[in-house]
Order: sequence, then C-alpha cells, then structure tokens
Amino acid sequence: MNRPLLLAIALALPAAVRADATGPCVEARSPRLDLAAAPIRSRPELEAWLAARPAAGDPLVALSPPARARFLASLRFGPRGLASFQSEGIQSELTALQAWRLLALFGLQSALAAMPALAVRSPEDAEIDAWRRSVSIPEAP
Repeated sequence: MNRPLLLAIALALPAAVRADATGPCVEARSPRLDLAAAPIRSRPELEAWLAARPAAGDPLVALSPPARARFLASLRFGPRGLASFQSEGIQSELTALQAWRLLALFGLQSALAAMPALAVRSPEDAEIDAWRRSVSIPEAP
C-alpha cells in the first residue's frame, strides 16, 4: 500500500497488539488504549524522542537509513496523534514484530491489519501475522 495509512482506520479496528515484558501478545482491546500509551503523539514528542533515542531497543533502527528518513518525513500529526504515515519501508524491510514495535511508538499497532503480509521469522512474528490476518478492516467512507 503506497498511500498513507490513516489514524481513522487504526481507531476503527476492534483489537490491538500490546507489548509486555516478553514481547507482543494478541488480545481484544481498544486501539485508543494503544494511542494513549504511545510515547510519541505529536511533532514535539517525536523531536524529543529523536534527540534522546535509546541506543538499544530503538525500533527506528530496524529501517535502513533511507527508509527511516522517508518514514520520518512522511509523519503527519493531528490533534489525536499520528494521522498518517508512509508504510512502504515498513512493508518492504521489517518483520511483523519489528513493524509492531515501530508502530507502537505512535500507538498504531492496529494499522498492521491494513498492511499486506510482513516477513515472519519468529514465533512473535507469526503471532502478529495471525492476528493481522484475523482482523476485518472497515471500508473507507
């Protein structure tokens, strides 16, 4: 999908993937909770995150430098958080778990359901992919 994914799609989905100490798990939960717990919900929060990025565990480093630059340049924020982003680099370079971790920065884990299949290389990737395939995506108005 080359067009940006919209926050409205993510908020309309009935389930989300959540992080815990051991990694992701699938459960029924409101994507609004993911958004509320997201560390980045505005351009100033993004700039603060980029200035203080942790050396280890930064989901952005999973993207190649050119894909990371394109992704960051594509981010558009609205009053409720990230409103749209370019998903091409996510789809072409990341596994399902890496994509989930990246989107969790913005509380948009549920946007994975709108993406085509991502690489599956671990049990966590398989769990996320199974969840992604099970979610019905609402039709755009």
